[in-house]
Amino acid sequence: MLQSPLLNEIEVDAVGSARRLDSTEPPPKTCLNTGRTVVVTMPIILSQTSNPDLFTARHWMFVPIDRAALRGWINLSGVALINFPGQRFDFVRDTVTLDINEDLRRAIGNAPYKPQPGFFFATLAIEQWVPFATVNARGTVIGINSVNEGTASDGTAADAFSLDPSQGAMLRVNVAVKNIQSEIFRLGYQLSLYGSLVEEPILEAQSSKPRQPSRRKRRA
Repeated sequence: MLQSPLLNEIEVDAVGSARRLDSTEPPPKTCLNTGRTVVVTMPIILSQTSNPDLFTARHWMFVPIDRAALRGWINLSGVALINFPGQRFDFVRDTVTLDINEDLRRAIGNAPYKPQPGFFFATLAIEQWVPFATVNARGTVIGINSVNEGTASDGTAADAFSLDPSQGAMLRVNVAVKNIQSEIFRLGYQLSLYGSLVEEPILEAQSSKPRQPSRRKRRA
């Protein structure tokens, strides 16, 4: 949630970047106005499929462990651009969800195992996992005059990180920023997964084109 008694009204887009609203512009539907304070309820979700330009330094690998059980260890890492600004002099906290299932699929494609005929490796049945994230780049927003000028403004943190294995590689990171001049620009992340590859049948799409009659060459 973002609260901003000092910047009048703000709007936060899907990647967490804040912009000022013109006084004639109606408040966002996702906001609850209380006096001059705006509470933003929009979640911050970044997906490698929908927002590939917001992910960089992407790496993935698959380490085979048990061929008979199709078991292996997958490691994913990279940097996500979140642009999460502070809005007041106390800590502002929110949860950033990083959908890195695209790199999970690429790691599965590196597995040296072969599925049975007519099947493919759809995903990984995750049995154990180790998530990690940290503030990779942070700084001071230029152009904002703080009434607290002269004090330290670099108060940023990645407090905690978690994973719901039923949703695959969906890394959740709790972030915090203190002071309206501070901003988290990038998060570095690493996710280690251990489990077994899941086979699913290949569904052959039927052609919608009408079948053309065969043409035979007449004999003279």
